[in-house]
Amino acid sequence: MTTLFNLFAVSQYMENYGAHDWDHNGECPQYWKPKGGTWYLLATGLSVDEVTQMGGAGLHKLAMRLMRDNVEHHNHYSEEYMIDWEIREQGAGTPAEEWETVVNIWDVPKRT
Repeated sequence: MTTLFNLFAVSQYMENYGAHDWDHNGECPQYWKPKGGTWYLLATGLSVDEVTQMGGAGLHKLAMRLMRDNVEHHNHYSEEYMIDWEIREQGAGTPAEEWETVVNIWDVPKRT
């Protein structure tokens, strides 16, 4: 039986409370508050050879690229960015708590 792996990442979502009353004149007030985060399934079906060849640095780079291309954003009002990633053997569950929902971006059509 072939062992396959899934790549997950967790984000931090921040909201700028200073922007709520901003009139778009001058600098936007900065009052950032953390508002939680989300677990994402970034890749599924990675083989042992792929995981071994990429190593920790390569997996980190892959997670960063997939999060940047599909999830991360930054503007005056909010931002979301990756804070951690994890690789798990398929069938071993997810790193999320049981009350959290993992968002599957692996099947989302890629931007061109």
